[in-house]
Amino acid sequence: MKKRIEPYYDCRAVGQEADGIWESLSADPQFLIRPSGVSFPSGVCRFVFETKAGVPRWVEPAMYFDVGQGISEASKLPLQAEPRGPGNLVSYLVDIPPGTKLIRFDPTCSAGLFALKPYVKMQRFWLLLSAGRKLARVWRAQGALGVANRVIGTQQGVQQLPNRSTTDASAFQKQMVEVLTKRDREFVVAPALHPAPDVGVKLVAYYLPQFHPIAENDRWWGKGFTEWTNVGKAMPMFTGHCQPRLPGELGYYDLRNPQIMREQAKLARHHGIEAFCFHYYWFGGHRLLETPVEAFLNDPSIDIGFCLCWANENWSRRWDGSEQDVLIAQNHSPEDDIAIIDDLIRAFRDPRYLRVEGKPVLVVYRAAILPEVTETVARWRRRCLEQGVGEIHLVAAQSFGLDDPTSMGFDAAVQFPPHGVKVSERQTEYEHFHEGSEVKIYDYRDVVESESLRSYPDYKLYRCAMPSWDNTARKGLRAHIFAESSPSGFRTWLDALVDQSVRQAPPGGRMVFINAWNEWAEGAYLEPDRRYGYANLMVCHNAMTRIEKQSRPKVSVIMPTYKHQQYVEQAIRSVLGQTFDDFELIVIDDCSPDSTYAVAKRVLAELDGGKRARLYRMERNADAFNVINFAISNSTGEYIAIINSDDAWPSNRLASLVNAMEQEKSELAFSRVTVVDQDGEELSEDHPVAAEVYRRQNECFSSLDPLMVHLLQYNVCVTTGNLVFTRALFNKLGGFSQLRLCHDWDFVLRASFHTQLSMVDMPGYYYRMHTSNTFSSSGHLSEPESETLLAEFFKHFDSHPQYPLLRKNSPFQDLMATDQYRSYYDLTARD
Repeated sequence: MKKRIEPYYDCRAVGQEADGIWESLSADPQFLIRPSGVSFPSGVCRFVFETKAGVPRWVEPAMYFDVGQGISEASKLPLQAEPRGPGNLVSYLVDIPPGTKLIRFDPTCSAGLFALKPYVKMQRFWLLLSAGRKLARVWRAQGALGVANRVIGTQQGVQQLPNRSTTDASAFQKQMVEVLTKRDREFVVAPALHPAPDVGVKLVAYYLPQFHPIAENDRWWGKGFTEWTNVGKAMPMFTGHCQPRLPGELGYYDLRNPQIMREQAKLARHHGIEAFCFHYYWFGGHRLLETPVEAFLNDPSIDIGFCLCWANENWSRRWDGSEQDVLIAQNHSPEDDIAIIDDLIRAFRDPRYLRVEGKPVLVVYRAAILPEVTETVARWRRRCLEQGVGEIHLVAAQSFGLDDPTSMGFDAAVQFPPHGVKVSERQTEYEHFHEGSEVKIYDYRDVVESESLRSYPDYKLYRCAMPSWDNTARKGLRAHIFAESSPSGFRTWLDALVDQSVRQAPPGGRMVFINAWNEWAEGAYLEPDRRYGYANLMVCHNAMTRIEKQSRPKVSVIMPTYKHQQYVEQAIRSVLGQTFDDFELIVIDDCSPDSTYAVAKRVLAELDGGKRARLYRMERNADAFNVINFAISNSTGEYIAIINSDDAWPSNRLASLVNAMEQEKSELAFSRVTVVDQDGEELSEDHPVAAEVYRRQNECFSSLDPLMVHLLQYNVCVTTGNLVFTRALFNKLGGFSQLRLCHDWDFVLRASFHTQLSMVDMPGYYYRMHTSNTFSSSGHLSEPESETLLAEFFKHFDSHPQYPLLRKNSPFQDLMATDQYRSYYDLTARD
């Protein structure tokens, strides 16, 4: 099979391109592969990749496919490198989709010189064999000590698929590919840049210790069973269903490795989690899953608070503590009451143990099923006094209908959602994949709305939020699923509970629980995953930061930097020289290989001295859209302004655009752009790029037609750096899309569904043309990415607020009559 290779990003040909020898210019070289004809033959192909110089370091290699709608993040196929002989030779086995017109190869290899060997067509059998080998490696890793390697690829667990129901097999396969390869728009690429502040509200996350094999589970469920066994074999139940769930940074871990809990504690504390609430399993003197808790107690270096929640129900094969097919039963008695409290007292004495008013906190999952609950509570309290522990703070979980527990002798209740959540079922609103499905589907957004408005009772209650809930991994066709969950929904819910705690609870008693840190088989976890990254952890971090920052700056200025050592100083000076001074500046370097970071550090130290500016550096290159989203999630301002590190602002930019937004009650604004050269000199209309920018701007700013007529034809704003918008709008939109070149245009188009757009008719941004900016290095992406974003826009166009106005506009009608735009949306078909 013939090929044609073209440079895409940070790589160049060495010698003749036909030789296939390339030099990487950064740690992230990428290139395009074109077929000799119109499209690639579909089927399995092997790509052989060889490093010629330098030490290779593979970091999530991937391919992206254009099947006629442009290349987007949705087409991403993570690859598993397979050794192919001695030295630095690896290969990738790839199933090329039918109709593929272009492939983008992203080896993420740090080697200096590399070569792509001719790829060859393979039989589909070899792809299946490779996937089977990959799966076997996963299963072996689940039972091994240490952090299991991340699974890269489209095979995650094996399960006999039921017969298809209301949709065909292709819809199911498409959903699987999307879940396994696509990052959500709300994806956050890295942990918070600084630790969450202590604001007097404690976030406590429930913690499941079932991530290591035990003898009992080996007997009941099969050799080597852990929570990952169920997680790995889950599959989508309906269109849009996100299963299976794939872990991120921590991988498929094994809690017998003590380093795992240290990393979990560090990550949790950094993002504002004060304590883990470990589920504690005691059955008449016999404990299960005790290894992680005992390891924690024996390791004082693990720096996080903790408490225990006695899961005092029978273990059964139905995962709900029912009396059917009991695996191990509870054995309540007065003697057992003393035995269990004596065992718990060991933990109560730990200085890290969570306390309220000096009293250690003990949560009981099902207090109502204790046969003599008031007597049990009295024995516990008396025993703790006898042993010198003092008073204890007893908390009953609101599970299985429990409400006020004070009549049973408990001090407080704690919520345990989805227990107690009352919302309508939504099964009929989704297309189901499998016959015989009995799944119950609820809308997570309904839960957020009802729980955020729930009033505080007249007894002590600790509120609890869940980032999501989906127990498909455990119950399959009988799962309960809260669809449409998202970090933005979780943010709304958690912020409401934190605010309520501040208002209602006395200092020292302000706690909010989260279900959970790591309930992966129930889809309820804060740990980073492949879909959202660190987004849910950032929700926790921002909930704390928001309380502390009551006097937050009005504007957060975000400056992502990458290989702009000669321009970044001017960019920083132009921001710090604004006439508007109520802002913070966050400069975040995307792992530049040159001295950009060093220059920024020197300039900020000289001009600011830490007063309003902060400088950070990514550990590895993450792409502009990820860096911008990440920086915004670490900022605090009501408004967000972005500036590219090779551009500059006039001194009145912020004052003018913020004023325009407030006057027009708009949530997004942009100005005219002045195109400058490498030395900062304005380019005339003799320059082709400057001429095109000025022509489009004059056409747009002087036109009597609606802005959307122009915005649908081209990116009027020109660059991400020309945008100022509210944090509320950013949260509504879920951040910038995973598009390398057109994420700014896409953001503005999506914003137009929610707000008026303010055009400020002033030269408010200096856009620099030079050899390595996006016009020069990524221009070939413009067409496929624009096709992707326009297709997405017109999917929802009927609900656009300007839809009625645009339908009557002649220039818009002319635009929609063209072949290109008619393919997105046939206006005549709506007449």
